[in-house]
Amino acid sequence: HEIYVDRRYRDLNTGRTTAVVKDLLLVNKVGLLKGQAGAGKSSMATKLIQRWAEGEAAAKDLACILFLSAGGEGMVSLQRILWDGHSDVVNWKEEDFNDAYLYLKDLAIEGKIAIIIDGLDEFGNFTSKDVSNASQASTNPHMEVDMRTACAGILTQKIFPGARVLATAP
Repeated sequence: HEIYVDRRYRDLNTGRTTAVVKDLLLVNKVGLLKGQAGAGKSSMATKLIQRWAEGEAAAKDLACILFLSAGGEGMVSLQRILWDGHSDVVNWKEEDFNDAYLYLKDLAIEGKIAIIIDGLDEFGNFTSKDVSNASQASTNPHMEVDMRTACAGILTQKIFPGARVLATAP
C-alpha cells in the first residue's frame, strides 16, 4: 500500500504555489527543492522518476531523467560519470560513451531531459574554480571530473544546457 501526503510547492520569487511536482521541472531552469531533513525531498524525487517511468502523461515530453546523488570522491570522465557502476556498459568502447553523452546533450538542448541532483548540501558552497572546471569539462567530455564538478556544470547549465534541473537541499 502506498501512502500519499498532499504537498504544495511555493516559488520563493513569485509566491505562486503548485501541487504538481512536474511544475518544478522547468525548461532551461534550475529548481531547488528545500525542506528540513526527513521532509520527503528524496522520496518526492524518486516518486517523480517512478511516475515518469510508468508513462504519466504529465511528464511524457521528457525522454530521460537522470538521478545524481551527491557524494562520491572518485574521478571519472564526464562522459562516463553518468554510467558509473552500471553493469550494461561493461563492454562499451570509449566512442560508445561519447556517443551516449552527445545524445544526452542533444536531448538537454531540446529540453527533453531532466536531471535531479539529490543532496546538494553535501557539496557545500560551489566556487568559481568548480564552475571553471565544469566549463572545461563541458568542452572536453573525456576530461576526468568528480561529481561536485559535474553538478556545478549542470547547475550552471554549462553541462547539458537546456536540461530541466531540480536539486534537493535542506
